[in-house]
Amino acid sequence: MYQSDSYFDEQGNRQSQGDFSKYEINPYLEYGLSDSLTLGVNLFAQYLQQDVSETINFGQRGSITHHYTAENIGLTDSELFARQRLWQRNGLVISFQPLVKFPSLYHADHLPKGGSDSFDIENSLLTGYSFPLWDRYHFIDLRLGYRHRLDTLLNDQIKADAKLGIAIDESWYLIPAITYTHATAHTPQIAFAESGLNDYDLLKLECSVLFRVNPELYFSAGAFAHASGTNTGEGYGIMISTGWQLQ
Repeated sequence: MYQSDSYFDEQGNRQSQGDFSKYEINPYLEYGLSDSLTLGVNLFAQYLQQDVSETINFGQRGSITHHYTAENIGLTDSELFARQRLWQRNGLVISFQPLVKFPSLYHADHLPKGGSDSFDIENSLLTGYSFPLWDRYHFIDLRLGYRHRLDTLLNDQIKADAKLGIAIDESWYLIPAITYTHATAHTPQIAFAESGLNDYDLLKLECSVLFRVNPELYFSAGAFAHASGTNTGEGYGIMISTGWQLQ
C-alpha cells in the first residue's frame, strides 16, 4: 500500500496534490532452469485512487469547482527476466540479468495510471555477498542496471539497488534497503500526473523484518518512503509478503 498527498516537481521541490492511493499485489516467481540459470516473472496488479479538482469557468458569471475521486485498476509493468550466474567464490556471486517489461493494461484509459504503456528492455549486473559476523551469516545484495524505454517520448533510466540482510538470530532478519532510479534526460511536461509516463528521478528508502519459519517458508513486513526525487510522487507505504520454495 502506498499513500501520497504531494510530489517532487522538476526542481526537486515538494508540491501539494490531491490524495493518491495505490494498493498492489505483487506475485513474483522464479524457476531454476539449471544450477546457474534462473527464469522469472514479476507481476503487479494495482488498484489506484486519485482525488481530483476541476474548475469550470463561466467568465463574468464565475466558476464552479468539481471535486471527485478518479479510480483505475490494472496489470502494470509486468516483467519477464533471466538471471545467469557469471562467477561465484567465497560467498560472492556475480550475475547478469536481462529483462523485458511489458506495457501496462488498465481497465479505463484515463489517469491515474501507475505504469507506462511501452515495452522496456533492461540489463543489470547483480552482486550478492554472504559473510560471517557475530557468529551469524549476513548478506549484501547490489544491483546496477540500464533500462531502455522503447516509448519515443520517454528517456532511458539508470537503476541502482542496495540491500543489507542482518541476521538477528537463526530465524529473524533485519533488512534495510535503498533504491534509486535516474532518468538520463527529462522531457518537459505541462503538469505533473501520477503516472509511469514521466521521466523521473527517485530515491526510495525501506526497511523490513523477515521471519524464516523453515528453509522453505518465510514471512516479511516493512515500510518505505520516497526520500527525494524529481517529477515523481512523494509518499510512503507499507508492505507485507510471504514466500516459499517448491521442490
